Amino acid sequence: MSNKIKFHNFTLLINEKKIITKSNKEIKLNSVERNILSLLIQNPTVIFTKEEIHNHSWCKEIKCHSSVVPQAISLLRKKLSMHGLEPIETVKGKGYKAAHLVQDQSMGMYSALVLFLSIISIINIRIPSF
Repeated sequence: MSNKIKFHNFTLLINEKKIITKSNKEIKLNSVERNILSLLIQNPTVIFTKEEIHNHSWCKEIKCHSSVVPQAISLLRKKLSMHGLEPIETVKGKGYKAAHLVQDQSMGMYSALVLFLSIISIINIRIPSF
């Protein structure tokens, strides 16, 4: 298994327990955070239950209930969102999965405007000037 996992706008360094963002910021992770994140981003189309995440992310010697998973994910999300990263998606009633990359909203509006203007020019509609 590789030590580096690239996902959207960051790289997870598994052995070092840290993330390097696209803007070269370093985010330190604890073992559980690293385990949760690596499970999700290595399997981006899979929805994992709390029990599956618990079994993968905590040492077998530590006796804790799977109810710790939402709390751990919440803390991880807070840590990552401070750097503009949102790699975890909740699937209501099922569990968690890696999030799709969300494009910048302003770029979406720009693309829609370009498309609209292209369609107008193709069908040769005149826009009145004001």
